[in-house]
Amino acid sequence: MTDQTPSTQHTEGEGRAQRRSRFVASSAALKQISAALSNKELKTRKTDKVTNLLALGSVVVATTLFLFPSQTAPIIIVCDCLIGLAILFYVAQRLGIFVTFNDRQTLLTAELLFGTMLAAAFIFSNVIAMLMLLRQMISSFSHPTGL
Repeated sequence: MTDQTPSTQHTEGEGRAQRRSRFVASSAALKQISAALSNKELKTRKTDKVTNLLALGSVVVATTLFLFPSQTAPIIIVCDCLIGLAILFYVAQRLGIFVTFNDRQTLLTAELLFGTMLAAAFIFSNVIAMLMLLRQMISSFSHPTGL
């Protein structure tokens, strides 16, 4: 008997042609993730000192915007660098788990990470496009033409 749940086991004749729909499979995956996150017996890395210090540093730097409003650009650059480093260290600390995966798990996890990066790029490009559109609309209202 395998360690699969009854809903994911296939009989001999079914094979891969009888997969669940994307919605059902995604719903089951989200339930499994939720159950794993709420499982108190699992040991996971709770804190990362470097990431926490970098995140705290970015908050401290961001609060200096109120003290030095004329220095907005340099403060934002420093804050962005600290947040970027915090994210980089957070991810780097967790990539070591890949060496414990078999090839299939590694490939699937890498594909999920790649999909997440694509989603982030999509969101980022759409936010930029919306900001540019908003800027264009505001400038057209402040400088009406055709009068």
